[in-house]
Amino acid sequence: MAIGGHEALAVYSRWKEGKHPPYYVHPRDGVKILAVIPYSPAEKMGLRAGEVIVKVNGMAVKERKELYQALTCNLAFCKLEVINLEGHLKFAKSSLYETDHHQLGVILAPDDEIPYYMAQKRQNLLQLLRQRLIRKNKNHQELNQDQSKAL
Repeated sequence: MAIGGHEALAVYSRWKEGKHPPYYVHPRDGVKILAVIPYSPAEKMGLRAGEVIVKVNGMAVKERKELYQALTCNLAFCKLEVINLEGHLKFAKSSLYETDHHQLGVILAPDDEIPYYMAQKRQNLLQLLRQRLIRKNKNHQELNQDQSKAL
């Protein structure tokens, strides 16, 4: 009963997740924030994970390169236009100092230029248990071989 309930819950959550667009993928008109580094200018400006930066210093940004080019236009001050989690436009601004994080302290969602990513592997509980048993048997066999070599 518990295994069936677990599998049903996994299928339901995959179905529910598939109905929505990916949360951490860049939209067409901006760059999505994956995380904000603590004590950074981004945190001081109130930026949050999931928000979309659409303009930096008056320049529209649609990709990572454009964001950093716009930041270099004014090294002392930064003004952002951001779509918040509720879908409303908000403005954030801050002075930038030499000791501040060079990328505002935002970690952006991965894009096509990122050479690595972590793919999600779909497995059910029975597959995970099977893998664990195989690994356990393999470790046990290796231990037996090591002990027989020692004798």
